[in-house]
Amino acid sequence: ENTTKVLVWTIVAIFALVAITTGIQWNRRFLGVTGISFFRDLTDANGLDPSAVKPIVGGMAAALGINMVFLYPYSLLNKKWGKAHKELAYFDLISGMMIPFFLATGFMVLAVANTIGPEEGVTGAVTRNIKDIVPVVGPTIGGLFGGDAMGDRIALMIIGLGMMSVGFTSIIMHMLACGFIGCEMFGYAHDSRARFWFSLIPAVGVYGVTMKAFPWQAAITASSLNAPLLPITVLCFLVLLNNKKFMGDARPEGGKRILWNVGLGTAIVVMSIAAYFGLTTNWATLMNNLKPAEAETALLAPADAEDEWADLERMADPDRVESLVRHQAMGTDFEFTLVGSRERLDQPQLTQAAGRAFEAISALEAKISRWQPDSDTSRANRDAAAGPVAIGDELFETLAVSRAIYDQTEGAFDVTVGPLIAFWREHGAGQVSAEMLAPILARVGLDKVEIDAGAKSVYFNQPGVALDFGGIGKGLALDHAATFLKNQGIPAGMIHGGTSTVIAWGRSANGGEGWRVSIRHPLKEDAPPVTTVPLRDAALSTSGVQILAAERGGGYASHIYDPRTGLPAEGVLSATAIAPTGAESDALSTAFFVMGRDGTEDYCRAHPEVRAIMLLADSGPETPVWINFPDRVTAV
Repeated sequence: ENTTKVLVWTIVAIFALVAITTGIQWNRRFLGVTGISFFRDLTDANGLDPSAVKPIVGGMAAALGINMVFLYPYSLLNKKWGKAHKELAYFDLISGMMIPFFLATGFMVLAVANTIGPEEGVTGAVTRNIKDIVPVVGPTIGGLFGGDAMGDRIALMIIGLGMMSVGFTSIIMHMLACGFIGCEMFGYAHDSRARFWFSLIPAVGVYGVTMKAFPWQAAITASSLNAPLLPITVLCFLVLLNNKKFMGDARPEGGKRILWNVGLGTAIVVMSIAAYFGLTTNWATLMNNLKPAEAETALLAPADAEDEWADLERMADPDRVESLVRHQAMGTDFEFTLVGSRERLDQPQLTQAAGRAFEAISALEAKISRWQPDSDTSRANRDAAAGPVAIGDELFETLAVSRAIYDQTEGAFDVTVGPLIAFWREHGAGQVSAEMLAPILARVGLDKVEIDAGAKSVYFNQPGVALDFGGIGKGLALDHAATFLKNQGIPAGMIHGGTSTVIAWGRSANGGEGWRVSIRHPLKEDAPPVTTVPLRDAALSTSGVQILAAERGGGYASHIYDPRTGLPAEGVLSATAIAPTGAESDALSTAFFVMGRDGTEDYCRAHPEVRAIMLLADSGPETPVWINFPDRVTAV
């Protein structure tokens, strides 16, 4: 208990320091870590967005709820306090729990709003890297402790200490609660050895993030199951409050009893709603993390801070500012490198813009991902074979782009290929006959999907058809993000998803040539890049073979299948497409892998705005084939 109190007051002190050094603006507290005013949410014509208030409500519930509901009664029992100590108990509750947690939560919100949060009145973004606070707080602390460099180090240390305290208090509270409740459920004394073993139950969360062999997704599921406990507990309080046999003369009567019942009833409703959203969100997260990762040929990121070109550029342009921000969505990592200036677009503003662009990516994922149970794609996959299903703009746009590329590539790119992938995942390297493939191919083909532009609906004219936008989703998400960032006036940037699809625009660190993107060796992870190309005002995507683990015989295998034949695509080690948009490059890299060299050359002749780089099995991974590159000649 003493350790918890020390950690809690450490959290208060750390975030109070950050809030004070950046200037306290109390009105910004209501923006919260999401950057969206609670009041604006509640009065928004579109209704309350649960994702906007969930971090704050969830944090307060964890901090106050677990303590007050589970630990506080046992604390009173341990002190042997009864009715005669009621005033002492109230004082202990208010001074020991409510005040420090209120202060901790309040200062945390202020600190984030003052540093990585948005401007007042602007819908902001969730920033996932707490270190983004450092560049804002560091100079202030550096003024007191020996310069900006020292200030940054101290800022990182104290913020890290604060976040460590947050984590420790959470796990300690969970452990104490499990220890007490386990003893209560099974009749063991609270000072017995059993309490120690029960308190280790939350350690599943530690295993989940440290042991590769452990199914860490179980920690997400376990966390989700905690959500309904608070409303259930308050419901029990409500029943006991009205039980004369239990409460005796202490049971409230008259208007006081009505107020207690209304208050507890309201709490039950609010907590139940929060529990519902917590369960559904965590379930969607679990499903997203359980989905198989795509095997991708990775691309190198843009020139980093150690690159000599980047250093020379900064020397020539001291006003230049870069911000590197990361985000996870669609089962992969997105990374944005954005360029601004110290006068107009400084690092916090670039970080804020990136966060809002990430919101656009997450919003698109929520609509088109088949791993999100409530997405338009999931609804279509469930119901569109029975009749037309109304869809939103996001899925309609995705289907329209997918249909155009499907037609242009004569079916080499197909977003209905999911049943085929599932078939091969089940059969592996076993013998597969045409008879086995026939029923699968009957469910594959975008020609089986009817799109009604007027009604904005979709209908599957064949049972068993399913949409999966894994081959185009990241590119389309990057298009949405790039459009937003350019509209914000960001002059240059390079953004990529999973290092397999990248969009670049504007002036890079090496001047007018473009951002440098290197294509890695498809068969050797530690080999030097096969080639490097400049990219500017365009998108680039790569699809490649999958390197087999040693226990599977080494070598490589194609994880990309030809939707027209049902067989794995052969003859290509990697296919890179450079196109005007991320959606086109993402889809075309897959199509080119399926079409091979001849089909890719035919396509690029008909579409001069598209270029390709291919590594073929017969010519070897070190001999790129350049298509639609006038200044490059491929040896034959």
